[in-house]
Amino acid sequence: MARSSLRRQAARRSPGRVVAFVSEGTVTEPEYVERVRLMRGVPSGALRYVRAGKSNPLGLVRAAVRERCENARAARSGSQPLVDEWWVLFDTEGAVHPQAGIGEAIALARKEGIQVAMSDPCFEYWLLLHYRYTTREYGSAEEVIRDLREFMPSYSRSNKRPVGPGLADRLDAALRNASRVRDRNRRDGTTSPMTDVDLFVRSALGLPPGD
Repeated sequence: MARSSLRRQAARRSPGRVVAFVSEGTVTEPEYVERVRLMRGVPSGALRYVRAGKSNPLGLVRAAVRERCENARAARSGSQPLVDEWWVLFDTEGAVHPQAGIGEAIALARKEGIQVAMSDPCFEYWLLLHYRYTTREYGSAEEVIRDLREFMPSYSRSNKRPVGPGLADRLDAALRNASRVRDRNRRDGTTSPMTDVDLFVRSALGLPPGD
């Protein structure tokens, strides 16, 4: 057998950078990301949603680690492009219904090199920042959704499609507002509300870091 055939096949890469993400929501997050991708003209193969089959933070991180291993094997065989960066999007659910295992999830993600975009109390807070800067202390996702419905009247727990006037066009405002919230939390020593979805969006779209 030729020596070259014994060498481990190099992982196949697509022409550009590939970012993959798993998320707690199976409707809101992937549909929102797809709308932003289309608006910004990002090639479909450069941004990949992976359905995790999990909803708790630790389960999502474990799923991302597993999917990364599967992707690496597929890339070596040439059946998939190699993903360059993996993200997990999850919510704390606020003080009223807090998620369990958040600390463990963050620690595992850090150990495994998985990026985390957490929102407190929920992803809907990120959507709200498209329309309004606010640091109101929300105790639950339901409280955020009530405020969000001012701008997205059809949005509810049973209809979580992110459809609102000019939502994708307001991305730059959301990026600025999320950065302002982060600065405020650092300055005041607070942790809620918050979202790091802007960091994921910047990475996914190839935008420079905001802070």
